Amino acid sequence: MPSVARRLSCQRILLPLAVLVITSLHGCSLAPQAELKQAREAFRLTQQEAGPRYSPELTRAAKRALVKGRLLYDQGRHQSSARLLELAQQLSLQAVIDSRLQHQRLLQLQGGLHASRRADWILQLQPVVTPPTLPVLPPPAPAAPAADPRPAASVSKAPVTEHRVRDGETLSSIAAQRSVYGDGLLWPLLYRANRDQIKDPRQIYPGQILTIPRGQSAADLENARETARQSGLFLPGENPAQEPRLSK
Repeated sequence: MPSVARRLSCQRILLPLAVLVITSLHGCSLAPQAELKQAREAFRLTQQEAGPRYSPELTRAAKRALVKGRLLYDQGRHQSSARLLELAQQLSLQAVIDSRLQHQRLLQLQGGLHASRRADWILQLQPVVTPPTLPVLPPPAPAAPAADPRPAASVSKAPVTEHRVRDGETLSSIAAQRSVYGDGLLWPLLYRANRDQIKDPRQIYPGQILTIPRGQSAADLENARETARQSGLFLPGENPAQEPRLSK
């Protein structure tokens, strides 16, 4: 019976978000004014669900993206505004989910659950990370006989298309690596290509295998840099404790 109650509780937590999540998938086809309205509604829901208390980092990032998206909208830069408003909506929805889960966790802990039930419930909240299967390398080939001493023509390496996250890395530090893009401002390319496993661009975990998209045009690269600058994430001197004011 407790497991059934927990499943019903999770359904009550997640089902009200279904409409907002489905609507966000159509964000690119909506008018800029509609995207601004949806981003505001998602952020308002975050505040109602005590997002600043249970998920302060996501709430601040969502507010920052919403404010800058609104400024670009007022300036008539609707394409740049749409990208930031979509990011603000995604961060707000993730903050709502995290806040509700943490609130439910506190209620159950206060209800006097036994240690075994409490540990089982915490394990259910933790994501299951399946370690990647490493390929079996063939034995080394025997040494080749001495060849012509003339230097062989250099062979260019094919660009890497995957990256395994190491401890302490961020999307910006990965994008800045020479084998990836050599530019930390191109982290939005990694975020968009790995949305199936990254909910918050600030939260990646060691062991994750990230896809590195290739073949972008110059316009795509510049759009990614502009999105990174406008989002305010990973920029030098960023102060996450300082919250910008919302424009009326």
